[in-house]
Amino acid sequence: MIEQGIDDMEDYYLAADVLERVCTGKEHIHCSADIRKYLGLDD
Repeated sequence: MIEQGIDDMEDYYLAADVLERVCTGKEHIHCSADIRKYLGLDD
């Protein structure tokens, strides 16, 4: 139970770090439609 809680906390902090990078423009995001098109899945 403790180990799961630690894993959950780590996931939270990693997600918060990514969100901060996205909000400050240091991390780029792509919509799923663009990714499907890039991968040729919209054919």
